[in-house]
Amino acid sequence: MINSTQHELLNTQSTRTAPILPAPLRGSGVDDLVLQHEDVARPMVAKPTTSDDELFLSEDSPDAYSPSEQREPWKIMLVDDEDEVHQVTQLALRRVRFQNRRLSFISAYSAAEAMQLMQEHPDTAVILLDVVMETNHAGLDFVKHVREVIGNKRVRIILRTGQPGLAPEESVIVDYDINDYKTKTELTRTRLFTTVVAALRTYNHVTTIEANKRELGLLYEGLKSANIELERAKNEAEQANKAKSAFLSNMGHELRTPLAVIQSKSDVFRRGIYGPVTERQAQALQIIRSNGRTLLAMINDLFDMSKIEAGELELAYTLVPLKSLCQASIAETLAFVEEPKPLISLNIDDALDESLSINTDGQRLRQVLVHLVHNAIKFSPADSESGLIVTQDANRQHLIFTIWDHGIGIAQEDYGRIFEPFVQLDTSLTRSHAGAGLGLSLVKQLLALLGGSIRVESMIGQGSRFIVTLPNHPHLESPGGSQ
Repeated sequence: MINSTQHELLNTQSTRTAPILPAPLRGSGVDDLVLQHEDVARPMVAKPTTSDDELFLSEDSPDAYSPSEQREPWKIMLVDDEDEVHQVTQLALRRVRFQNRRLSFISAYSAAEAMQLMQEHPDTAVILLDVVMETNHAGLDFVKHVREVIGNKRVRIILRTGQPGLAPEESVIVDYDINDYKTKTELTRTRLFTTVVAALRTYNHVTTIEANKRELGLLYEGLKSANIELERAKNEAEQANKAKSAFLSNMGHELRTPLAVIQSKSDVFRRGIYGPVTERQAQALQIIRSNGRTLLAMINDLFDMSKIEAGELELAYTLVPLKSLCQASIAETLAFVEEPKPLISLNIDDALDESLSINTDGQRLRQVLVHLVHNAIKFSPADSESGLIVTQDANRQHLIFTIWDHGIGIAQEDYGRIFEPFVQLDTSLTRSHAGAGLGLSLVKQLLALLGGSIRVESMIGQGSRFIVTLPNHPHLESPGGSQ
């Protein structure tokens, strides 16, 4: 039973700014009161907020926050077969806020009723649970139901019993997934407040961690799907690249064969083996020969580009005489140029031994120099001079090949673009100068394979300088040996 003083407090209207809390309830079944004598004269007034903004509200300010600021309340489930315990607990906690959220109370008077209410309120934050209700272990059975049947690991369960002998603290803590154990006689208003707020804080942390975990899980699944898609796209690209390389290889063979026949037959006719050749016929045969060579060079460039992209271009490092390499490159370039032949100078720094040999792939370096010298001629006036200068850096660690001309020049904003595949800056020139825009891109990629680099200096209308830098290690093996 509740004594008259407590009964009056439970039914009175909240008209006082500093209500007096009741003395302990005593009597059969209610000797487990939550409010002790130490709190009788303590007013429920607002206290300074902490970082979590938890406080008691004074009774004269029940609406300290406007409705627009209201948030969903924390759900507190009270499971006890004594109605007085429900009333006193709500009285003690009804003005509590935690993180600007009020408390909402859900009352169950048996374990069976609590099981049903947990299904309806899975977002319950804290359960204040009695042990002895319809059976001596009803509360403990409810704990197992919540944790094992429902699978709710978030809710904080605080066991409070008036008969600790039926549920010894140590064995209950070990055997059951509860979060706190209190005897009802020790729960003063202050201790009840502290216990509930601590449980709410823990519940908030747990739910935050679970939410973050879910978000991370979604992010992980998204990344995994993206990686699978990237891997699929990569495999498709690799297959497409292999198919392209195989196609270009076959096409290269198919195109080279008829071109070789055309070149051979035009040379036979030009030499008069099939009879006298008029001047007009000789000019036509020269055009056939020149265009055939140009087309063959373009096919070779395209084929080399495809092999580089597929990682299939093999390098053969040998010791190559520097002077002979430069002379051969100029001679090969002039072979592609019609009469009258332009003037191309070769200057090798006196500090370099004329018999110097460099460790490189001679065929690929000659291919680089031929492309650059040919460009110098191609984009320069017919009576203009071009040249190749070979020096070394101050530390004698690198050879520097400079190919210069007095041609049309290149705008500074186009320096980067000219090394991209299929880029031609001046369409009017490309109509009168054959090419697919592969030359400089191929040069840059070949030099990268050889451990070198290229840069350009140019002025519009005055000419250009393409500067190639290569490691100067004449007696060393290639970085990876012969490839």
